[in-house]
Amino acid sequence: MNFLKGQSAIEYLTTYGWMILAVGVATAFLFQTVERPCINTSSGFLGQNTEITDYGITTSGNFTMLVKNNKQAQINITEIVIEKDGIGLLKKTNNTQIEPFREKVVNAGDGLEAGNKCTEFRITIYHDIKGLDKQRSSGIIRTHSGIGEEPLSPQNISVTN
Repeated sequence: MNFLKGQSAIEYLTTYGWMILAVGVATAFLFQTVERPCINTSSGFLGQNTEITDYGITTSGNFTMLVKNNKQAQINITEIVIEKDGIGLLKKTNNTQIEPFREKVVNAGDGLEAGNKCTEFRITIYHDIKGLDKQRSSGIIRTHSGIGEEPLSPQNISVTN
């Protein structure tokens, strides 16, 4: 009687095992080929003096962000530095004052391009607050940009009639 139970289990594994294996291979293939969406995110600013609550790259290449003052005193943004992979892309001297717990649109400079590639940038905001000069808030943002995209070459262009 026990022999029949073991035989039944082996028959089940040989009958359905190939299907389980095929589903596993197909799932792995999909995870490798399907591109994950690039979601605009801002991280690392929580608990700091300033916070980027929204941002974007205009069609003219200006990087604009909405900066929030998280302190009870007015801050004066003096400089904004944007880096990618440790390389400075933009450095803009600024003189923007933000009242306590308010948000203000700040132009961080031009020279970035909107594009299709998902890119992470390190943003450092230098500011003065209550006589303390060169205070720093930094974090990472993720957005679509043209930085690092391959330029179109004749091999990449397909012509259809």
